[in-house]
Amino acid sequence: MSNLVNTLIQERSRLEAELQQDPRHVKIQRINELLAAYGADKSEPGAPVKMPNGQTRSDSANHGRPLSKANRVKQEITSLLSRNHSMHRTEILKHMIERGIMGDEKEPISRLAIYLSGSKDQFVSDGSGNYSLARKNKKLGEVVNSFE
Repeated sequence: MSNLVNTLIQERSRLEAELQQDPRHVKIQRINELLAAYGADKSEPGAPVKMPNGQTRSDSANHGRPLSKANRVKQEITSLLSRNHSMHRTEILKHMIERGIMGDEKEPISRLAIYLSGSKDQFVSDGSGNYSLARKNKKLGEVVNSFE
């Protein structure tokens, strides 16, 4: 067992010495120093990212890029409606503003309507401003209005 440990330690030392000579490693070290100087987080791509709304998510599903605003809105509405089943659009907007996802638009309720109506495969309306998650008819493969 002692020989194995010694061999592993020697191999690690050899690899660390090679790594120190690699220009990419030197560049990463310099970038990390700059990030530390600017007080930025030097988390790895794919690591959980703290969102402005306090939640965390992984960038790996989006290939290291942050989610678009439209995707964040749709994701939050889906989460909200899965908990509450049905909500009026003004209540949805109120929640979105509280979470910091929406609210800086010129006409937030109009923008929310665009997100909701543009995702008819995800959200359905009762015609009076109440929305719920769309259900799919498994036999026909079509969206079913949960208010009917």
